[in-house]
Amino acid sequence: MLFRKIMWVSLCAIMLLLSACGEKSEVAAPDLGELYSLALDAYMPVDEGLNGGMKYIAIDMSNLKDLDGADKGQILDHFKTYKVDVMEATYEQLEAKGLFNKNTLSLDGILLKVDKAELTERQLIVEGSKYRSGDGAIGMKVVVELKDGEWQVKKADMTWIS
Repeated sequence: MLFRKIMWVSLCAIMLLLSACGEKSEVAAPDLGELYSLALDAYMPVDEGLNGGMKYIAIDMSNLKDLDGADKGQILDHFKTYKVDVMEATYEQLEAKGLFNKNTLSLDGILLKVDKAELTERQLIVEGSKYRSGDGAIGMKVVVELKDGEWQVKKADMTWIS
């Protein structure tokens, strides 16, 4: 009986040590609202001339998969820091709402769009654009990485300009 108890305690101790020494590879599911807010906000300081006199920021979320209403709301709320109207809309929806200026052939605000996104446990790569007009638009590639438990923009590069 004593032998069984000793063996049981030893086995439990070994299992406890093995589980304590094992590396944990699980990473918490990322907050998609936060990640896309970081990536899209990285568009803003690039070619700041496009931001001049903007009356609104429109964000085209049509290519963003797996976002729920809370994530979309979080993204829209993030951009309220720019002190302009913020909305979810595509270019076509902006045009239908009369938010495309036919005299200047441009938007009275800017349209941020994600064309492609790749998400892994530790990185989000976003390719998209910041649009004001046919002659005022840029392509963007943004890399957001998990570093020391926090998501941060690693780089934001312009990929094309019109």
